[in-house]
Order: sequence, then structure tokens, then C-alpha cells
Amino acid sequence: MISTDFERAVREAFADLNRDMIAVLANLSPERRFAMIGELADFARAAYVAQEQRAHPNLPPEEIRLRAVERMLLRGGVRPEIVRKVCRRAG
Repeated sequence: MISTDFERAVREAFADLNRDMIAVLANLSPERRFAMIGELADFARAAYVAQEQRAHPNLPPEEIRLRAVERMLLRGGVRPEIVRKVCRRAG
């Protein structure tokens, strides 16, 4: 069953959709569209890391990396107990 939060997020995403891009994206190969997903994920991760570095300049790079991984996994729907195990965090 799809959550109402997910449904709302999809509606909001489509509200901001640039319909002119549909034709552009449709003309790309599946491989290129898949590559674009990776590029967007890399950009989002880098933006989050930069934000954490500005907000917490004394945090070690490893802690910032772990926070980025946790955020991506949790927002991706992975259960918190699995995230803690993957990130090797206690508690």
C-alpha cells in the first residue's frame, strides 16, 4: 500500500514538472536516462555534504559521509535499524 506522504510527494513533484522536458527525456536512450539518475544522486550527495561542512565545520569528514549515507538510506525507505547496522553505529 502506498503511503499518503508518498502520494503527496508525487503530486508535488508533478506540479513542478517542466512538461517541455518530457520530449527531451523521451529522446534519450535508456542508458543515458539511467546515467542522469546517477549524476543527480551524486549532485544531491555533494550538496548535502557541503551543507553539513558549512553547518558543522568541526565534524570529521567520515562523520559527514556517514550522515550523508544515513540520510540517503532513510529517505529511500530503508528501515532505521538496517541503516544503523550498515553505518556501524551503536544504538
